[in-house]
Amino acid sequence: MILKLPSSFTGSFNYVDCGARGDLSNPLLSVFENSRYIGFDPGLTMPSIKEDSSVYFPVALAKETGLVDFYQTKNLNCSSIFIPNQGFLDRFMQVGEFFEITETLTLKAVALDDYLPAQGINNVDFVELDTQGSELGILQGARNLLSSGVLGVRVEVEFSTMYHDQPLFGDVDSYLRQFGFMLFDLERYHLRRKTAPVDGLSREQIVWGQALYFKDWENDLAASTKQSLCKLAVIASFYGFHSYALEIVEYLLGNDVKLLSSKEKDQLKEICNHGAPVQSLTLIDRIFGLYKRMFGSSKSSFHGMNEKSAIDSSDNSYFWKD
Repeated sequence: MILKLPSSFTGSFNYVDCGARGDLSNPLLSVFENSRYIGFDPGLTMPSIKEDSSVYFPVALAKETGLVDFYQTKNLNCSSIFIPNQGFLDRFMQVGEFFEITETLTLKAVALDDYLPAQGINNVDFVELDTQGSELGILQGARNLLSSGVLGVRVEVEFSTMYHDQPLFGDVDSYLRQFGFMLFDLERYHLRRKTAPVDGLSREQIVWGQALYFKDWENDLAASTKQSLCKLAVIASFYGFHSYALEIVEYLLGNDVKLLSSKEKDQLKEICNHGAPVQSLTLIDRIFGLYKRMFGSSKSSFHGMNEKSAIDSSDNSYFWKD
């Protein structure tokens, strides 16, 4: 079960999707009462605002505002501001043709730190990026956001150069750690080489993945608020990291912690106990009893993930993830 808290605890929740490709939604938003989806993708011709306040900006993102070359590929989802590394990609089954360049465009790109405030959006809680190799540049253009309100990042990363001169996982990981983010999960995607034996009995190379980062709340307590900690707990629970969510809840319920009023602490205990009578919880109660009541025995992780892998296949004969 996923922890859900009323907006009186979490306030508003802003989710930014970089490389949205027409989604205009994400299951994560459903666990917050007051949430907003903010999508970026250069494929649109005009912004469209929905009745639920979600907004979609048809612009490319980069480290700095300016013009960029954009290489459109046979599979549009593989298009990038980086040139595909065709020689490397052609070594794998089926993949190479997806990345063949069909057209080169010049696009206006913006930096998140510049663009969002100009649109009246000053607070961001979660950022997701899937932009075919340009994720680090986009994050570098969001330094102010990352150092202030962003609590979680989900980012596509590469372990080999699918595009020429692109940053790799180590570069992204090192950058995010500067802002107090910790790596919590890494989905890994393997590609099958053309030389793979017919019987499939061969290990294959990890080429790209999806990395999930959360802020380390304990390292920035001076800047923590009731809303930020409660939102982080809900996000962690949504992705299946219930122990991290409970760690935050336990801190908020501490006798010496004044972020919540006595009434709010009682309310939080009731929520975690699913309406059971409020009682003074000992440490053992919290770890074993509260945890079991909040999250049950589920071992699930990555609840409701909306996979947006650029290269996908119904039979998954040439790639798989673990």
